[in-house]
Amino acid sequence: MSKILYMDSTIQLLGKKNQKKTQKLIDENEVIHTDTVSYLSVDNQPTKIRKTLDGASLVELDEPMALIVNTKVPYKWILQDTETGEIYRGTTETTIGKQWEKIIEINDN
Repeated sequence: MSKILYMDSTIQLLGKKNQKKTQKLIDENEVIHTDTVSYLSVDNQPTKIRKTLDGASLVELDEPMALIVNTKVPYKWILQDTETGEIYRGTTETTIGKQWEKIIEINDN
């Protein structure tokens, strides 16, 4: 069974709708706190958190997933990795792994 996580803003909304139930989840340590965000873990499994360049926390999924863009003009699309800062542009390639061309590479020098 996959894990379901809710961001801090969702937990706050739940608290407004049902404060008693939300507080119970917090008291039972079902809420995971990071430096900048809180998450509610539904199945109490360990959560891997990764950081973007601006410090936002993101949950890493157990398995990779495909993000698909259907377009007649692939070159107009830009993709940025907010964890590394690298930027890619769409290509007309159909081979997986070649559909995005890196146009900005971030060096750690």
